[in-house]
Amino acid sequence: TAVICLNGHVGTRSKEEYPENAVKYCSKCGAENIDGCKDCDTHIQGKWIKSNVYSLRAWPPPSYCPNCGNPYPWTSASLEAAREIIFEADDIEENQKAPLSESLPALIAETPKTQVAIARYKRVLKSAGSVTGKAVREVLVDIVSESVKKALWGL
Repeated sequence: TAVICLNGHVGTRSKEEYPENAVKYCSKCGAENIDGCKDCDTHIQGKWIKSNVYSLRAWPPPSYCPNCGNPYPWTSASLEAAREIIFEADDIEENQKAPLSESLPALIAETPKTQVAIARYKRVLKSAGSVTGKAVREVLVDIVSESVKKALWGL
């Protein structure tokens, strides 16, 4: 069971292995830590950590609950932040804002619309200023799928 704050900071990948890290509030942002889905109370699937093995690799928290399919709070918050950036941007044409915003969930979950979302993101944000593009990237980079990271940013 993982313990993750409402903003997506991982407290521990294994509450069972490291119970001392399963604290009530996040040490990075002060938000409440959770170990289960807010909608169905299913435990957040963590990552088993073998004793005596320390991994420096980052473990990205899951975006959606595997039991009910709803987004975790950090996923919803990141999507909302990206939408706000898009609608506040002066360097994105008004008629492009809604379609780009509607495409954001397809960047997180692999769907038939993912390639459409990638193409739209590249087209719209290529013409936008670097400030808007960087801001949206920073909000989304931790929640988009690995294939989307490669397609959009070469990561």
